[in-house]
Amino acid sequence: MIKIAQVGTFNVDNLGDLLFPVVFERIVEDVCRQLNEDYHIKFFSPNNTGVIPVYEDQKEIEDLINFDEFSFDKVFVGGGDLLRSDT
Repeated sequence: MIKIAQVGTFNVDNLGDLLFPVVFERIVEDVCRQLNEDYHIKFFSPNNTGVIPVYEDQKEIEDLINFDEFSFDKVFVGGGDLLRSDT
């Protein structure tokens, strides 16, 4: 079982941000199927405190404070405005 984390801003009411975990999981699913490997993905966001999902079918997102990089085989960073110059 490959344990994967993706860190990004996925929980704002913006279609692109909401789609990152969905698309990422489809890519991982395809790669793992070809490798004949099982996988588990956890999604982490730096702005998850007190956030209620916008849609009922959103992926479960954990707060970045709970992220432990040593618990995962692979960590992907990306999705949403992680680096901003307008604030």
